[in-house]
Amino acid sequence: MNATSSPLLFSYRVIFRAAPLAGMALILCTILIGFMPGIQAFMLTSLMEQLSDPAPPTSWGGVPLAFIGITVVSVVQMLCSLGNNLAFQYAKNRMNTRCTELILQKVPRLAAESFEIDGVHDQLYRAYSNREAPFEQIRAFHSVGSIFISLISFLVYVQSLNMWLSVVFALSIVLYSVQMFFQSKVEHRVYEEQTAQERELNHLAEIGTRKNFGKEVRLFGLAGYVFDTWLSLSERLTKQVLRVRTKHHLQNLFLTTAGFATVTIFFVIVALSVGSGQTSTAAFAGLVSFIGQLGYMISNVGKQTRDFNLTRLKVRNVIEFLQVQEDAVPEAQQQLFDVQGTLHVKNVSFRYPGSETWTLQDINLEINPGETIGIVGENGAGKTTLACLLAGLYKPIDGEILLDHVPLRELSAEFRTQQIGFVHQKPIRYELSFRENIELAATAERGALEDVVEAFHMHDLLQKMPEGFETLLGRSFGTLDLSGGEWQRMAIARCVVRNPAVYILDEPTSALDPENESMIFNLFHQLSAQKTTVIISHRLGSIKGVDKIVVLNRGRIVEVGRHEDLIARGGEYCRLYELQAQWYKEGEWCEA
Repeated sequence: MNATSSPLLFSYRVIFRAAPLAGMALILCTILIGFMPGIQAFMLTSLMEQLSDPAPPTSWGGVPLAFIGITVVSVVQMLCSLGNNLAFQYAKNRMNTRCTELILQKVPRLAAESFEIDGVHDQLYRAYSNREAPFEQIRAFHSVGSIFISLISFLVYVQSLNMWLSVVFALSIVLYSVQMFFQSKVEHRVYEEQTAQERELNHLAEIGTRKNFGKEVRLFGLAGYVFDTWLSLSERLTKQVLRVRTKHHLQNLFLTTAGFATVTIFFVIVALSVGSGQTSTAAFAGLVSFIGQLGYMISNVGKQTRDFNLTRLKVRNVIEFLQVQEDAVPEAQQQLFDVQGTLHVKNVSFRYPGSETWTLQDINLEINPGETIGIVGENGAGKTTLACLLAGLYKPIDGEILLDHVPLRELSAEFRTQQIGFVHQKPIRYELSFRENIELAATAERGALEDVVEAFHMHDLLQKMPEGFETLLGRSFGTLDLSGGEWQRMAIARCVVRNPAVYILDEPTSALDPENESMIFNLFHQLSAQKTTVIISHRLGSIKGVDKIVVLNRGRIVEVGRHEDLIARGGEYCRLYELQAQWYKEGEWCEA
């Protein structure tokens, strides 16, 4: 779907993709509903003229044709209103689902680095919050359309009675609509300015209500502080909105008072006109039929104009997100090839969008098939960023990373993720079944799940599952939760079941006890005989036996070598290793 169109055209594209018959029905019903009051007024005038005519009026079975026409119009109006409501109800779910699909399909097409930018998060938040805006805009537009058609019919009818009255009413309606239009722009600008604070407000609410925050909030007695912070921010945002709306209410009060004065003057003039014989009783009867709906139409034309412009601006937020630059896709997807597992990093430098500081600079590295390397360094040295680059999640600003002989940027995302397995240091806890948590969209061979359970000694975990592989994990939908270490083992098993050529493990055992950590690393040492493995770990003792250790410091590689060689060199690695080792040496804790 083309996201570059105007908000209204975008909304119509959504409805005609999601519910084309409902879209056609809404257009037809809107036009008919708009003309109904005018047709009724003209027919009522005709009926009154026929009844007051001394000559027998044209009739059907003794019933004046104008009366039959009024009855038919009333039935049609009722059927159109019913059809209009049914079409809106049907279109609402279809349109909202379609718009949500567009947003969710857009997210994975964005470059991973873009999620480091607050502005992108704001755009995503606004787009998702306004995913119902296309439907609301269609509804507001059709409401405005039907009211304007009715008002035009009214103005034409009034013009036949008094041209100047018609002009005054037209100017009043235009003034009220313009006022509402500009008010909606001001209110939407306040909404956009508050997006970041709204996200913060939602985050504070989650801290106070979500299970994963609950224990710490209660342990440290933070509930009062979180609530007070939420309340303070909420009141500040509310005051900003109320300040704007109070100003608008005062403006609308003035316009409403002026409108009532105009209507009063109109009635006086029409009454005098009827009394003097300039306006016929039949014409006045038709006018009365309009007057019953006039107040509704005038009060709603401004409101619907305001709603239409407000939804137009919200739809623009959706369009703006759909126009965010996507991750570059190779023009010609790389043909599949047998991956050996060589990773070659050539003069790679990287910094995050919007930052002037380089996270990594001049990185050169070669990792051969079957080789296991460890990447170490202090916090902020760039370890996780390098891991994301090696996995193809981020793209280098300068330099190139190749898998075997092919640059990563030339590989399709599907092929790349099949060949490079990644275990994040904070994996997602998917509250799905045991089976889904491990397989999770993987194209694994039959029996691979059972093999992974066997290899990772997960039988003890599986025995706790009342429904075996189909047991739901987590307490949001099921009844069985896992420990942090068990969730991490699930993430590692999820990576292994895909059987990739390259493993990248970012702190894969941070939540595991020493026994399970030793078991996991022994397993990966066995895998590394045929696979390329990259391990990032703060526990230097756990990677002593790898083939090569890469030491990062302030975004640069400062040392490369085996454990023994780096210790003998007495450089950065030796310093980090000694700092950790001292806590395990007898007496060091007491001396500290």
